[in-house]
Amino acid sequence: VADAMAKAIAEYTNSNYGIGITGKLNRVDRNNPFGKDNVVFVSFYDRDHQETFHFVLEATLSSRKKNKDMIIMKIIDIIEEKVIL
Repeated sequence: VADAMAKAIAEYTNSNYGIGITGKLNRVDRNNPFGKDNVVFVSFYDRDHQETFHFVLEATLSSRKKNKDMIIMKIIDIIEEKVIL
C-alpha cells in the first residue's frame, strides 16, 4: 500500500518524488485487528527512475512523537542516500 501511495502522490502532484506511509504507530486500531500495532511501512518513489525504495520500521520507542521523529529521520537518510549524491 505504501508503494502505491508514494507513486500516486508523485504522479498526482507532478513531482519527482513521493512518499507513502502506512501502518499502526503505538496505537491499537479497533477497526483493523490485523497486523502488529507498532509496525510502519514507508516507501519512497523516484519517478524519474521509476524506482521504489521501501522499508519497514518497528515503532518501539516510548512515545508516538519519538517514533514519528525516528521515521522522519529514516526518510531523510533515504533521501540523502538516493537523491543527494
